[in-house]
Amino acid sequence: MNDSGMTLPNAVHLVAQADYSTLTPYVKKLDNEMSWSITFIDAIQRFRVRLATPLTDRSIDLIAKASKAGGDVSEVLRAAANDGYEFIMLRTDRRNNMLIYIVIVFIAFMVFVFVIYILVTTFLSVMATAGAAVAQTSAAGGSFGASINLPLYTRIFTHAAIIQGLFSGLVAGQMGEGRVTAGLKYSVIMVLIAWVMFRFFV
Repeated sequence: MNDSGMTLPNAVHLVAQADYSTLTPYVKKLDNEMSWSITFIDAIQRFRVRLATPLTDRSIDLIAKASKAGGDVSEVLRAAANDGYEFIMLRTDRRNNMLIYIVIVFIAFMVFVFVIYILVTTFLSVMATAGAAVAQTSAAGGSFGASINLPLYTRIFTHAAIIQGLFSGLVAGQMGEGRVTAGLKYSVIMVLIAWVMFRFFV
């Protein structure tokens, strides 16, 4: 539209009639502000503040500077559009490529919890039972039975599984989404799995 000679405010007014999903109210407000005689640069700067995303910050800053300089805004708009497209594609590709690592972290955690579950419910339980039986029949076996404190070991392994879940989730967030804080949702899931396992099944 800009190539055809249409001014930027008129072009925005025309494209504001289309549907842009969650972006639609922002575009319509941008059009309304320019209809109230707010300059194009001021309007898109307000548009940028309302959206407050890294991609819009970068793109709108580029468009605003080009508009102020009075250069070929059409080329700048194309460059901003291509930059936005590449940004989204790279982010999507990264998420898809790193998904396998998130799955590996989850599998490693589940194996860890399963091994602890088997250790507590079979090996340590049998050792504690055998130790108690020997302690009843032989004075020499007292030390053997006393060395297996099953509730203590269960509590230690429970804490170990919860800690493992917490930090595994943070690692999954860093690897999958590039932010440690993004792993908090994975941490909550893993900690909940560990708690349920040791609360109801051990």
